[in-house]
Amino acid sequence: MQTQRLYQNAGMLLFLSAALHLLVILFTGGAYLMQMLIAAVLWGILGYLLMGERRWAAYVAFLGMLFGIIAYLGFGMSEFGVVKWLFFAILLADLLAAIMLFRIIWRTKVVQEV
Repeated sequence: MQTQRLYQNAGMLLFLSAALHLLVILFTGGAYLMQMLIAAVLWGILGYLLMGERRWAAYVAFLGMLFGIIAYLGFGMSEFGVVKWLFFAILLADLLAAIMLFRIIWRTKVVQEV
């Protein structure tokens, strides 16, 4: 898969994760308001930066996705019903994004000849 395509796919997964974070706010009545709002804004910004193929954003987003996966273990497993499914969907989006970001980060950088 081309590197440009990996950046775009990872960016779209971050947008999806941000939207799911906003849905959690709606379904919990604001119980996780600050955590979810901050994550949604950060993932949205990082998703936008990844669309521009910024390598440094891939590093930051990768760490953020790892944090999101760990946060699921702390918050998502204690929930039930629709909220649990939303947390699980966030986990899947973060996991897939982390895999794509891993491929971007550890791929050898192509040097252009002048």
